[in-house]
Amino acid sequence: MESVMYMISLRLISPKRNIRHFLIWGKKSIEHRHWIWVLKAFAEEELHCRVTDQDVESISLRGFYRYGERGKEIVLNHLLNDTEKLSTLSHEIGHAVTFLKEMESAEAELRADMISMMLQWNMGIEVTDSRKKHFQEHYRKVWNKFGENASNKMDQLLDQVFQTYKHMNEKLKLYQSMSKKMERKVSVYGKEY
Repeated sequence: MESVMYMISLRLISPKRNIRHFLIWGKKSIEHRHWIWVLKAFAEEELHCRVTDQDVESISLRGFYRYGERGKEIVLNHLLNDTEKLSTLSHEIGHAVTFLKEMESAEAELRADMISMMLQWNMGIEVTDSRKKHFQEHYRKVWNKFGENASNKMDQLLDQVFQTYKHMNEKLKLYQSMSKKMERKVSVYGKEY
């Protein structure tokens, strides 16, 4: 009975919509924010994929990629701070560049995680524990699905994802250099945008 009373009082004090405000993931980081800007510009200009921060009406959903009649969109949970926002954005970009309709969910998640981790390693950013855990979970699922030929099939999958990443990385260098030029202008003129 005591636990029931506790749950009732918790619900009265903190209904679901209020609990979300206590769940801020990640930490603030100028370096991560810089890379978020670079990836957002890349997604919007090169992939024609709108990127928005929204209240996703979930305390656990960090973001998602969708493709429909109104085009491509990456939605990020507005509760994410810079570290988790970068991890989530790079993962969702991974979906945008590797998405195939006939792909099973576990393989789609694995491919997106691979892109995300390669992007972050190249940026010199430590991959978050949540991303590593997500990767491991889907790697196991895909490995098991591949069965006897798992090693060869996983090598092929990695080669495909790496080719996609290499192509992306060339274009990302342009956005990074544009970002650095903007930073120099800000420091020269002393303005913040």
